[in-house]
Amino acid sequence: LELERFGAFVRTLPVPSSLQIFRMAPFRGSALIVLEPKLVFTLVENFLGGTGTRNIRIEGRDFTAIEQRLIRRVVNLLLNDLEKAWYSLQPLKVQYIRSEINPQFAKICQPEDVVIISRYDVDMDRAVGSITVCIPMSNLESVKGKLLTTFQREQSDEDISIKRLLRSLKARRRGRGADLSRGRLHATA
Repeated sequence: LELERFGAFVRTLPVPSSLQIFRMAPFRGSALIVLEPKLVFTLVENFLGGTGTRNIRIEGRDFTAIEQRLIRRVVNLLLNDLEKAWYSLQPLKVQYIRSEINPQFAKICQPEDVVIISRYDVDMDRAVGSITVCIPMSNLESVKGKLLTTFQREQSDEDISIKRLLRSLKARRRGRGADLSRGRLHATA
């Protein structure tokens, strides 16, 4: 996970990009899924029976209606999985809003707003690329306490386990010894 200003994030996106805007009710505002263009074209070619190895000129090219329909199918699967992933923290309903290809039209918040960026690398034989989820921090205000509490609790549980293990190891080291001058050996479990 990375935190970045939305304006800086958008400037890193190529044109065309597969920008999918969605809502996460009950959170306010919109969020964004970005599919890397190279990944999109390879997936589409594979879906249509191609090998996915052909070099396609990406710059200055829009997605066709067929490509957009196939992208939407993949995005619907991603949004369903996103909904399931959030369920234990905050049950929500993810709703697809629209698709854009130009980053300047995918305005989900102000350029100076901080967003959470989560990148996932995809490597399926010939389809290699990344999928990025971008959620404005302001959208998550209503669950900020839960997010921090869950993170701290998990961190504390782990810290407690590590401390117990270290104490146990130190106690065992202290309990074992050898006194060679008297010819005896003692050990504690």
